[in-house]
Amino acid sequence: MIFSTVRNLVTAIALVGFAWAAQGQKNAPENSKKTTKEILLVTGTELSDPVVFRDTLSQSLGELIRNESAVLMELRKGYERLSKSCSRTTPSKPPQEDASLSRNILAFEQASALIASRQDALLRSGSAYELSAKRLEAQYCLGLPSNLLFDTFKSANCKQAQNLQSIVKIYRTGLSQYYQLQADRYRTYLDLAAIEQQACVRSGFTSRLLLTNDGHMRESEEQSQTLVNRWDGELTRWLESVGTPP
Repeated sequence: MIFSTVRNLVTAIALVGFAWAAQGQKNAPENSKKTTKEILLVTGTELSDPVVFRDTLSQSLGELIRNESAVLMELRKGYERLSKSCSRTTPSKPPQEDASLSRNILAFEQASALIASRQDALLRSGSAYELSAKRLEAQYCLGLPSNLLFDTFKSANCKQAQNLQSIVKIYRTGLSQYYQLQADRYRTYLDLAAIEQQACVRSGFTSRLLLTNDGHMRESEEQSQTLVNRWDGELTRWLESVGTPP
């Protein structure tokens, strides 16, 4: 029972991760999710207009969140099954020190720390973007609300400032959710590693999780950071360009 759950869990993570990281596999179903690389390519062609980018940003973040949620859901289901099985099973031998397991746990902790640093960076940059957008709205909109009924009375600078407000909100909210899902994934890896520490699963289980993550998830994480860096550059450029003659 336990060993079957372990095997199914690792396989599920690999399959979900592969579906995310693969680059145009021939036999993929027509309704499969966009890969991070595909999102990257699409977004790269639609950065010239703030309104278009706002919609593209929302769609891209939605894809990233759905993909990450699918992986986390499989992980949590697997963890719950293993944890329940282990609570009813007496380990065949007492837990022992395992240098390989310790290294794997450290690798997950380091990856988790990297995600935490990205969350901190988002908190700082998101706050700065929001403050800049609010200042621009106050400067150019003169109290006019972001309501279509008042568009006739708004200058081009006011409309752009309010569009940027909307973009910043989507950026902060969506990226915060995405990073939190990543943090939860690594927290679950550590929860699963603790099961191996209790000698409830065969030695090497955490190694397989680490290899699966490195093979199918880390590339997507780096590709998504390329997206974030691009979005940062575009947001900075637009915030600086409001009120500047073309």
